[in-house]
Amino acid sequence: MKLFIVGSTGPTGLLLVQQALDKGHEVVTVVRSPGKMTVKHEKLTVIEGSVLQDSAMVAHMKGCDAVISAIGGQNGTFNPCTIYTASGCAVVKAMREAGVKRLVVCTAWATKDDPELPVLWRWVFRYTFIRNVLRDMGELEDYLALDCTDLNITVVRPGVLTNGPLSGTPLQTAVDGYSVGGAWLMGGSISRADVAAFMLGCLDNANYDNKSVAII
Repeated sequence: MKLFIVGSTGPTGLLLVQQALDKGHEVVTVVRSPGKMTVKHEKLTVIEGSVLQDSAMVAHMKGCDAVISAIGGQNGTFNPCTIYTASGCAVVKAMREAGVKRLVVCTAWATKDDPELPVLWRWVFRYTFIRNVLRDMGELEDYLALDCTDLNITVVRPGVLTNGPLSGTPLQTAVDGYSVGGAWLMGGSISRADVAAFMLGCLDNANYDNKSVAII
């Protein structure tokens, strides 16, 4: 496949790019600072530009089979966050102009309050230092669900992210859930490498078409 990846210089995005190339995919990415792209490969095309401007992406997105977003926002109780919705709207506009229909995007657990959420997700994370990030993620999810029914979208919601290696073991999943049930306090964790692998796997698994899936 030919994949267009955004958020590619972040900790999950770099793994996503490398894994995609290792699987033989061709990768195109638009980044603000090309020097941050540490992956080098003959099948990797790096374009300098902004993911907030659809015009910077649409020409390079043409001919791609899917778009994958690993955009990350800055945490902080008092830091406003709009990167998820702003980039999501720009990416969708570019996809429509380029004729690309498949999108896989990463958010997180607890983008909406839910009785199944572990205690700390509900009472600490939800209302403190990552609340603005989660709120923006939730607004992106609403936009994708309500205004983007012409696209085939999978929203991936990982639990607590770690920098561990690719595990190679089956993940626990909850389709259309805001967490994976049975986690009472913090909830489960998952390595960024496993998240990247799962996102790529969604491209070949129709069970996740037009679904949101929590993973640990």
